Amino acid sequence: MMRSVKNKLQSRIQKAFKAQFKNGLGHRFANSLGNGLPKSLKKSVITVFGVMFVLVGLLLFVLPGPAIILIPLGLGLLSLEYPAARNVLRKFQRFMTTSAAKMDKRFSQ
Repeated sequence: MMRSVKNKLQSRIQKAFKAQFKNGLGHRFANSLGNGLPKSLKKSVITVFGVMFVLVGLLLFVLPGPAIILIPLGLGLLSLEYPAARNVLRKFQRFMTTSAAKMDKRFSQ
């Protein structure tokens, strides 16, 4: 009984997340972020900060720190301007979802 409720809740959350992602929530934020700035300057700022977050995140895989937070943050910024970064971010999200499901399964036994 409890598992079916948990599964229904998880599926509702996943559907809501996918709907928000498909509706372009990030692009609405990006459009409001750069109001009044030239397009090239906005793209440059997003690129610099996105690359910086990804590089620091990769560095923090070796050093102690929140790499698991900085890499998706950088990819999220880059995905506002670059479709290739959006694809990498989706793969990263799928990987994290399956990893979390495996860990839930392992620790719930």
